[in-house]
Amino acid sequence: MERRMWTMTIIASMAFSAILCTPQNIWARLSDAERQEFEQLQEEINANEDVAEEKLERWEELLLKDPELLQQLRQQAIDAWKKEAKTQGQKIDETRFEKENKRQWNQFLQKRSEKIVEANERAAVELLRAIRQACAQYKAENKEYPAQLADMINERPSLLNARLVEKAKQGYAFEYTRRGRRYSVLARPKVSGSTGVRVFLLDGEGMIRFTLDGSIPTPQSRLLL
Repeated sequence: MERRMWTMTIIASMAFSAILCTPQNIWARLSDAERQEFEQLQEEINANEDVAEEKLERWEELLLKDPELLQQLRQQAIDAWKKEAKTQGQKIDETRFEKENKRQWNQFLQKRSEKIVEANERAAVELLRAIRQACAQYKAENKEYPAQLADMINERPSLLNARLVEKAKQGYAFEYTRRGRRYSVLARPKVSGSTGVRVFLLDGEGMIRFTLDGSIPTPQSRLLL
C-alpha cells in the first residue's frame, strides 16, 4: 500500500513533468511497441486513481529502463508534494519525511531488482531448454553436435530463436563446449546478484543443474525440475 501511494504521488506530479516527453530520455530506450504501451498506460493512470496493480507495475517496469529519468521524476514528485502540503498549511517533519521516503524508495528498488533477477533466470532456463532441443535436432541432421551455438542460429531455418537468445543474454553469459560426443552449456549471471543469482549448467546428459553460491554446477548439484 505504501509503495502504491508513493507511485501515485509520482503519477500526480507527472502533470508538471515536461521531461517525460523528451525523446532522448525514456523514448531512446523503448521500442515503438513499448512506447505505445507506456503512453496508453499513462493515459489510463492519469484518468483513473484506482488503477490495477499489475498495470502500475508494468508502467514502472517501462519507466525503469531509464533510471536517470526515474530519479528526476521522483524528485519532482517530492518537491510537488511538499509544495502542496505547504500551500494547505500542513507542517512537514523534514527528517522523518526524508527517512520514510528513502525507505520506500529502497523497498521499491529491491522489489524491482528481485523481479529482474527472476525474469533473467527464467529466460536463461528457457534458452537452455531450447538449446537442448536444438542440439538434438542438429545431431539428427548432421550426425554430431554443433561446434558452437552460432551453428544452430545460422542454420536455415534457424534452430534457435534469435529473440530468445538476445533476451536471455541480457542477464546471462552462455559458454557452450563440445567434447567428443557430448556437449555442455554453462550459464552465469553477467553481474552476480544483480542480473541473476543462480548458475546453471546443461550437462552432457541433458540435465539442467544449478548452484546458488556462484560456483559451477557439478553432477552432485541440485537438479532443475
